[in-house]
Amino acid sequence: TAGHDAGDRALRHFARIVRQTTRGSDLVARYGGEEFVFAFQKVDREGAKVLLDRLREALATSHRGDVPLFTCSFGVTDTSFGSDVTELIAIADDALYRAKQNGRDRVEIGPVAVGVGAARRMSGEPEASRASSVPTPTAEARRPLRLAAGDVSSVPPLP
Repeated sequence: TAGHDAGDRALRHFARIVRQTTRGSDLVARYGGEEFVFAFQKVDREGAKVLLDRLREALATSHRGDVPLFTCSFGVTDTSFGSDVTELIAIADDALYRAKQNGRDRVEIGPVAVGVGAARRMSGEPEASRASSVPTPTAEARRPLRLAAGDVSSVPPLP
């Protein structure tokens, strides 16, 4: 609520820190307004959590006076548990929602069953068919890619 200019400064600052803290092989895309999707190769979910915690800490220590204070929350999943991008984003988004519920400014790893249910809710699949169809990853389905959904939240100024 500090205005468009302040929001633009915050996004530019976020992008600068993301470039400084991510690897050349990492993919980062703006998913909407204040949401981003990160794709990491050659790390497991715990490794992705470490990378995102490093990003969060870099953002927290790099605040400048012309940029509004903000925090970042992330949800992480593994491509071996999703059959398509929609399902993966739903799993990561569930974990992101949990990160926000648990106090924001944190990284949560997505539980498979919850995310799969969210993806199926989005597709309109009946409730009864969800519980019995949680995918089990196979050796062929495992790919070295981790997906994270992130959200930038503004922090209200101190009184």
